[in-house]
Amino acid sequence: MLDIATHIIARKNLELPKSNADAFAILCRHGILSGEKEKVYMAMARFRNRIVHLYDQVDDRELHRIIRENLADYSVFIGDITVFMEREADS
Repeated sequence: MLDIATHIIARKNLELPKSNADAFAILCRHGILSGEKEKVYMAMARFRNRIVHLYDQVDDRELHRIIRENLADYSVFIGDITVFMEREADS
């Protein structure tokens, strides 16, 4: 998701994100991602950083719960990106 977000930011020549979480905020501000999910995506980016940098402090049960309960957030992201790509192809 981060790779896609930063790729779109670069292609559209949008402002540079100050953090991984900020990449999602930028796409929400520009109407590429749903603003309703901005906090969710930003939390995902922060959790990703926690997994990468503080992996020894991540509880396996917490990770399993997050994946099980929030998998649909990926589908929403994919849907928003698909709509954006279709709009771009039509213009």
